[in-house]
Amino acid sequence: MARIELKASIVDFEDRYDLIEVPLGSTYQLACHYCNEQDDMAPKLWFTEKRLIFDDVPQEVKLGMSQNTTDNHLFLDLSNGLVIQNVTADDAGIYFCHATYQDVNNKYNYLLDVVVKPNQTVLGQSEQDLDNFAVSHLTTPNINFSASPLPDFKRLRDTFGILITVLTVWDKWTRCDPCENVRKRSARCLLKPSVYNESVLIALNISDDTTRSVFLASFELSCYSIEIREHLPQVFNMLQRIPDFVLVESCIPYDTLCNPHEAQGPRREPYYRNHYLLPEGSDLFLICPESSTDTAIQWRKDGIIIDPSKSAPGLESKIQLNSFSTLFLIDGSGFDMSGNYTCYVDGVRMQETIVRFISGDVVKEALHRRHRVYLLYILFLSFIFYIGGLIRGYTRRHKFRTIHWDELEQEDEDPRRLEVIVEED
Repeated sequence: MARIELKASIVDFEDRYDLIEVPLGSTYQLACHYCNEQDDMAPKLWFTEKRLIFDDVPQEVKLGMSQNTTDNHLFLDLSNGLVIQNVTADDAGIYFCHATYQDVNNKYNYLLDVVVKPNQTVLGQSEQDLDNFAVSHLTTPNINFSASPLPDFKRLRDTFGILITVLTVWDKWTRCDPCENVRKRSARCLLKPSVYNESVLIALNISDDTTRSVFLASFELSCYSIEIREHLPQVFNMLQRIPDFVLVESCIPYDTLCNPHEAQGPRREPYYRNHYLLPEGSDLFLICPESSTDTAIQWRKDGIIIDPSKSAPGLESKIQLNSFSTLFLIDGSGFDMSGNYTCYVDGVRMQETIVRFISGDVVKEALHRRHRVYLLYILFLSFIFYIGGLIRGYTRRHKFRTIHWDELEQEDEDPRRLEVIVEED
């Protein structure tokens, strides 16, 4: 099984959105701030909408509610970034977020395109190699889009009035590898839709066709987009034969030294994940799994090694480690003790635990709100049954028993007696 890679991509200020190619089945993180900024820790709202012209109403992202983050398909990390685990075809679409205090127009936009990457990669050493790559691998697809008689290609041109152009766009350079002294740059294969037949484009009712709407609502698509596989299988099979192109260039690293064992280093993703949401003042102890007295155990908080003797003032007595490397969080409160607690066993990242301590007033308010909802529900049911009883009694009033007071006989010696006469229907 391939290793899950967690990474973030950010949109620039002047862009409408940032196109992100996410492999099917991977895990991805979208940040709600720019690359040169830090998260302000304010609450964020995430919205999504499908890449359809007739589906233009954004919906708030429905986050998973399990305390164990590994059980949630969608959840927020400590920096309010949206994490999507085990990406599926249904996750494709437009995502954007903004802080609750920000203007709704000041948001961070992403176009998430779920892709199935090809198995081949072509390495080049100059931009001339990219030109040769385009001639040998992109010429045939462009001819097919403009003149192929196959049904999927004719459908795009004649039925939808769309012409697709296959092109490549450079990604940013990677950092210089200090061991190989090279840096790499990928040329992304993209599809650019344009108008082929304007009369067909205007006459066709787009609200009933998902395929056409997906293409028209996108300024660009990945050549390996799963949307193409679902709507145009012939086109997808052709595009899967286009390999990735990677430009490799010599470089001199200035900021890092070569570590030949880095490729065989510790596992990036933890074996275990946990998520705790606790009221302020709670105590919590964390045990590192698969550890023993013979193993070297190290705890980190937000990437910083935990040393109780060097903790911030006031936290020495609240964050403690015993002789068995069990981590104790005592009287937890606020942002100082909330964070990502990770334990390493012999250098292997074993467990990641996200802990958040929230105000007791917030917990009480949530409990009161829940009980008020229960009370309103009970009152609502009681009101319904009360009204139902009144209606039933009114409709059956002719069946009530009648007392004839004028026919009663009273005797001086005996108590007053009532004679009840029941009328037959």
